[in-house]
Amino acid sequence: MVKKSTARSNVRRLAVDGMLCAAAIVGRIALGALPNVQPVTAILILMAVYIGIWDSTVSAVVITLVTHAYMGLGAWSLYQMAAWAAIAVISGLVFKKHHHPIVMLIWAVFCGFAYGAAVSVFSWNTLSAGTGAGGYVAYWLSGLLFDGYHALGNAVFIWLLQPLFEKLALGKLTQKIQ
Repeated sequence: MVKKSTARSNVRRLAVDGMLCAAAIVGRIALGALPNVQPVTAILILMAVYIGIWDSTVSAVVITLVTHAYMGLGAWSLYQMAAWAAIAVISGLVFKKHHHPIVMLIWAVFCGFAYGAAVSVFSWNTLSAGTGAGGYVAYWLSGLLFDGYHALGNAVFIWLLQPLFEKLALGKLTQKIQ
């Protein structure tokens, strides 16, 4: 039998995860007119660092499926899920709680470019007819501007959201629920 306090804690954690997924989904759809500027990567990084790798990885799948149900689901969805899940896992393993905002900002910028490189594998593989690694590099470089938008957006969202995650980690945002 699960203790009452453990059950409450699990429900609270699930509620926080759900709200963060909803914020990422709404943010991604609402900012759809801006190329590659979205809060998803930043939220997943912060979730992995401040809440947990598992929560962030599951959220990567949920966010991708829900937003793609609205924007269009396809084989590329799997690559986006995989890229975001990898970012979540690596972020959670490399960083510990309460990292300096500049360090997290630099990481978020790097993740914007890494995400673009990973997702470009799908498009290049689909569009190329055996062009080799040089073809991939050329394809990835042609989309570098959009990866830059993603990286810049990540930096802005990390800068704005990390203080909220700090409070969340310290329990200041969830104390009133008890």
